[in-house]
Amino acid sequence: MKEYHIEKKLNKIIIKFTFDKTSTIFSGIFSIVLIFILFYNIKTNRIFDIWGYILILILILFYLTFNKYFEWQKNHTKKLEIIEDDLIINDTFYCKLNNIQTINISYNVNQFESGWTVYLNNFSKEYIIKKRLKENDAIEIANELASFLKKNVLNEN
Repeated sequence: MKEYHIEKKLNKIIIKFTFDKTSTIFSGIFSIVLIFILFYNIKTNRIFDIWGYILILILILFYLTFNKYFEWQKNHTKKLEIIEDDLIINDTFYCKLNNIQTINISYNVNQFESGWTVYLNNFSKEYIIKKRLKENDAIEIANELASFLKKNVLNEN
């Protein structure tokens, strides 16, 4: 299944990312089972001694379970539009079109968020289109954006 859908119009490109619920559901079930096993094996008089550790464990499991969902919620749709010489992203002015140097793709290795990132490289700032992509998806999205914006793709790896 493709993780995104690209819709191109004359001066507009819309990238919609889909959310894969299965990994979140499996991670949530695993977290709940782990917490129940932990509470079942700990004696009641010891729970009060280690409640801080248990709370930290629950927060870490919550983060790992819903991290993909929170990122998808933040980046589920990107609408790039060219009006005259201005680049408008999600109905907000981003910069002049000639200020964009390249469309970059890079591989980020992180303990929890490894994957390919596609972003626009501006002289003063970067605008991340999407993180945690597969390599082929990142290359295809970057090429579509490059043809739309008439810029080059730069693979940083």
